[in-house]
Order: sequence, then structure tokens, then C-alpha cells
Amino acid sequence: MPSSQLAWPWSSQELVKESRRWLLEWFIEGSDPGLCVTDHVPDEIVAFGKRCKVELIEQSEARELAAKHDIYLEGLGGTNQGIIGALASIGLISTGDDGRLVHLGGWPWPDEIHGGLIDAKTIYERGVDEIRVQATGEVLRDGRVDIVKNLRPNIRGGKIVLLVEATPDGRAPWKALKPT
Repeated sequence: MPSSQLAWPWSSQELVKESRRWLLEWFIEGSDPGLCVTDHVPDEIVAFGKRCKVELIEQSEARELAAKHDIYLEGLGGTNQGIIGALASIGLISTGDDGRLVHLGGWPWPDEIHGGLIDAKTIYERGVDEIRVQATGEVLRDGRVDIVKNLRPNIRGGKIVLLVEATPDGRAPWKALKPT
């Protein structure tokens, strides 16, 4: 998705209210959840997201950048460090080629799939567009994947992609990756 206008069916206020409610209900104790809502993603926010992957960023920079671009940003617990990742994720996912998904519309919440070997068919039924071998780019259509903890596909080339590698221990033919 280009760094232009994003759209959703709710007003900004409704989206903030529902997102806050959902995050506060489901966040993991001890984490620092952050909430970021915007209908525009300037290139400066995309660059911020990319920097966050390789640099330590202060909360103050995230707050200043969000204020500069009139982007809603709120810490919802802990030390409020989650605002950095919340703002960064908006920039990264807006490119259509970066970001990690923790939930899709058709998935139950909380998700009943927690680690272990999962058939490719089940992964595709969840809305994943491709299971791709990271080293070769080969797309897998069948087999079993050790998703380790939870199903966490990535955005790559505008698609929902689960990146995998061969497992060295032979326990499963494929192991899901958590790329940076």
C-alpha cells in the first residue's frame, strides 16, 4: 500500500476507542502496548520505521514525529515504550513490503494455534498468501511447518507471507522464521 491515504470503515475516534479497548483486554502483562492511528503515512514515518529496525530510538522522537504529522499515538501501559513500535509499524506496513502480522480478520482471538507442526493447508486457510522458503524464494504448497510459538506471517510484496527455512534437526521439514 503506498504512503498515501489509508481507509477504514470507522471514524478515527471510534477506531481509537475500539483499538484501545481491544489492546487493554488482550495485551500481555509486563508488555508496553502502544496505539497508533492515522489515515496518512508520510515518507518520514516510513523512514522512522526502518531506522527502528537498526537503531535504538527514544520515546521523545516518536512523540515529536507523531505530533508533527498529526498522528494519534498513545502508550497504554508499562513504560510506554510501545509507542515507538506502534509508530514504526505504521510506517513499515504502509510500504506493503515490511511488517509482521499478529492477527487477521478471519482468525479467532485468542488464536488456538500455539506452536507445533501445522499443515500448509491450515496455514493457507488462515489467509496466508504464500509459504516461502527464505533462502530460495520457493513457494511451498504442502507439507508441515513448525510455527514455533504462534502464526506470525509477514508482509512481503503486498502479500501475506510466512517465511520458512529447513530445520536442521529433521523434526519438521520447515520452520517458520521471525525476520527483522
